[in-house]
Amino acid sequence: ARIAALAPVVCAAARAGDPVASVIVADAVGHLVATLDSLRAPGPVVLAGGLLATDTPVRDGLLALLDARGTTALTSRDPAAGAAWLAARTKPGIDPAALHAALVGAGVSPSN
Repeated sequence: ARIAALAPVVCAAARAGDPVASVIVADAVGHLVATLDSLRAPGPVVLAGGLLATDTPVRDGLLALLDARGTTALTSRDPAAGAAWLAARTKPGIDPAALHAALVGAGVSPSN
């Protein structure tokens, strides 16, 4: 919690051009991409949480990398509903579009 409390300070400093904060942000983006790559999961990437669902340099960096890869990114306004959709969308007999509408409706929007 103490480290998480520094995220807004680091993000603001990175936006202001602070080189150390920019390295911290770049490292965070690198770790997120590495985690994503380790999952090898098909489909869109759903961004959720304070650093990824709001206007931050971490989000900007991740979106730039995903866009360069041609990966669709969506932003979840309700992380629990988004997670439930991702977990259930490939189950037999499930219509992913109908499930998405039922769970998140307008709660997920394109990130770009």
